[in-house]
Amino acid sequence: FTPPTPTLQVTAPGGGESWARNSAQQIQWNSSNLEGNVRIEVSLNGGTSWTVLALSSANDGVEDWTVPDSPSSQALVRISAVNGTAQDQ
Repeated sequence: FTPPTPTLQVTAPGGGESWARNSAQQIQWNSSNLEGNVRIEVSLNGGTSWTVLALSSANDGVEDWTVPDSPSSQALVRISAVNGTAQDQ
């Protein structure tokens, strides 16, 4: 018996969005076969460095976020399982 592979997929932002500085937005994701919490991170420099938004958040598919006052055309969001079994950006 092989247990199902855990998966995560960021669904919002999906790429190409233009979010106003200091605006309230939602980061959204789908997961399957994943137990436990997720870590949510953002990069404003194309993934060179990451800032933790939530170290351990409920895996409920949504996290409210206020866009920083730092414009970037290279912003990325990364969601990963706290237990290290799955990740998507």
